[in-house]
Parts: sequence; structure tokens; C-alpha cells
Amino acid sequence: MWILSFISLAAQAGDPHASEDQAFVLEHGVDLFTDAEYDTDWMPADSAISVRFQIEASGGADVRMEGHGELGWPDALTLVHVGEPGTGTLAQDAALEAVTSVRFDVYGYEWESEIDRRGITVTAAGTFDPFLLDGADPDVATVDFEGADDELITYDYTVFTGVSLVFEASVHPASTTSFTGVSWQVGDAVDTAELAPFPVDVPPDEPVVDTTSVYTGSWSSELSLVITPSASVCVDVFGCVELASFDIPIALASDQVSEAFDPVELEFPLPVLVPEVDAYDFGPVEVGGLANLQLPLANEGALYLEGVTGVLGSDWFSVYPDYFYAAPGQEDGVVVTFAPGAEGDFEATIVFESNDPDDPVYEVTVTGQGVAAEEPDGPSDDGSTQVIESEVGGCGCAQGSTGRSSSAWLLLVGLLSLVRRRRC
Repeated sequence: MWILSFISLAAQAGDPHASEDQAFVLEHGVDLFTDAEYDTDWMPADSAISVRFQIEASGGADVRMEGHGELGWPDALTLVHVGEPGTGTLAQDAALEAVTSVRFDVYGYEWESEIDRRGITVTAAGTFDPFLLDGADPDVATVDFEGADDELITYDYTVFTGVSLVFEASVHPASTTSFTGVSWQVGDAVDTAELAPFPVDVPPDEPVVDTTSVYTGSWSSELSLVITPSASVCVDVFGCVELASFDIPIALASDQVSEAFDPVELEFPLPVLVPEVDAYDFGPVEVGGLANLQLPLANEGALYLEGVTGVLGSDWFSVYPDYFYAAPGQEDGVVVTFAPGAEGDFEATIVFESNDPDDPVYEVTVTGQGVAAEEPDGPSDDGSTQVIESEVGGCGCAQGSTGRSSSAWLLLVGLLSLVRRRRC
């Protein structure tokens, strides 16, 4: 069977029922910690010395992924999004502004003031395999930031001669940002699974098919701080006494954001088979003679065209060769032969099975009539077999372009046909 031959050729040369892969890049960023503010107020409220921290945060997270689209058929034209391993990057960047104020009442002396204002940067980055949808392992990318106990403030204030206030504070920031895929959407179809196939409409007789895909992702992030203030009063006569030291845990922000990336627009080249005829009548042909139809097969697509041929019906019809191939903008062809071995009306279907997704099976109905050979008036000089050339020409066949004359080529095909039938 010619179908088995097509499968064998496809296994050797790569799947002919697939377009060229199209690469793309996804990039998107979201804002995090928008308007995140925290005020500890005075702590402890009833202490002789109190501290107050006011924190403001802003930041964001960025994702970049590389992948390619795969368009295949023949059962249906389908699009699959495939991520390139290790090309996913997740980066988080947050900025904190910390304002420190102090208030105390020591030995009847009251004082309150902002003593420090500074910025703190929280950054983290990591890599992953796109696209983190259901079925991927893992399906979530996470980056963590665990800061050290950085000095937030060290302040020494002379209250009056012989008495001073020493105030210190450290800050320990921490954050976790995660990213996961939500879905791909192509047209009205939405799927949450990794490597999900999406149906694509086959454009009739078009050399390319345009696709538009939309990817949606989800970010989640948490930002926290632990501030540890301590205060001491130092008196020249008595030395220093710690008044207070405690931890202040702050859950500064928690965000959950889902957004769509910019659409991915891809163009995939396709093969387009353009035959010359869909039916042909050889008319009367003498028994023992033959007639040929040169049938061009043009490729008006943007991807190589290949396929196999076969005959269904009367055994007096044959086609050569059984495989055709045409580059974009070129043509190949075959020769259909009618060599009746008996009198009568005969019919067959020449089947062309190709990788054209719009018209994968093309059929040409051929008919012919076997008639009795006319008695010669005298003995033949050379005993040659009668050969009748069909009127449909202009094949341009890749396999037939050998430089031989038309009659010599037709005679060769006829002899091959006769040899084949004697072997049967």
C-alpha cells in the first residue's frame, strides 16, 4: 500500500505533517506591594521611652520565558506551545522606606523626634522551565529573600550634661515571590494543561496560517520584617541601663495578581497542492497499446509538499512514480498510463495522499476504452507496440526532466508497463 510507503518516508525524513517551529518570547511585569504602609505607633505606649517605625513599600516582579509553537496535522491542524527548558526567569524587586522616631520621658525630661529615614532594597531572582501549567513538574517557580540583621539605626543623644540616650535598632527583611501559569488561550479555546493541543482553522489554499495565543500567569508575594529596637540611658555617675529591647514582627504586604501577557502572534508555512485536472478520459486505446497522461502537481505553498500515489480500480491503469516532492513555488508530477489488456470500458481512481492540510487526499478519476486492434494491411516491419500519447501535457515533472524526447520517454514507460504486466 502506498500509505505505508508514505509513513516509511516520513519516518526517514521527519514528519511531513508538521510546519516549521516558530520561536517566541514572553515577557511581563506586575506591580507588587502597591500602597503598602505600616505604622507601629508608639511602642511600648506606656513606657518611659518609646519607639515608632513607619514603613512604606513598593516593588514588582518580572517574568521572562522562551518557547516555540508547533503546528501539526493530519487528523486536525493543532497548535502546541512548548517551553524551552531553563529559559524562565523570575525576578522580584522591592524598595522599603523606613522612618524611625523616638519619644522618652526620663527624669522629668520629655522629648520626641524623627531620628532616621532610610531605604532598604529587597531583591531576589531565579530560573525555571516554562510554562508552569498543570502537569508540569514543578508547576510553580519561587524565589526567596532572607536578609541579614542589618543595622537600622544607632543613635546617641545627650539629654543634658552627664545623661545621654543610646538608641539602636536592627531590621530583618524577608520575602517570598511565586509565579505559576494559569492558561493558554487560542481563539475561544482555553486550556490549563501543559502541552495542550489547540485546534486551528485550516486556511483554504493559503501558504501560511496565522495564529494568536494569549498566556496568563499568576504572581503571589509576601513581604515581612522583624525590627528589634533597644534603648539605654547612660548616666556618667551610674553607667548605662537598658530600658527596653523587643522584637516587632511586621507582615508588611501580601499580594496575589493574575494578568495576561501580550499576545503571541505566529505565522506557520503550509504546503498547498494545486493539481491540473480532477478527471480524464483516455478514450479508445487498442488492446496491447497504451496511452499516457502527464499530470503536473504544483506546490503554491510556503512549505515543502510531498506525498504518495496509488491506483484504486481497474488494473489496466498505473501511475509512476509512486512518490512526489515539490519545494515551495515548484512542481513535480507523475505519469498515468492506460494499457488495456482486454476490450471494454474501464475506470480507476488515481489517489494522491499528501501533506497538504487543507486537501490531504486528492483524487483523479480516469476512464478508458479497450478496443480491438485493427488488422494491419501487411506485415509489420518492426513488430512495435502501438503507443498513443495523451493530449494533456506540460507536465514539468521533476522525475521526467531527463532530456529524452517525448516519444522515447513514452515508449520507455510503455515497455515498463508491459514488463510489469507480464510479471503479473
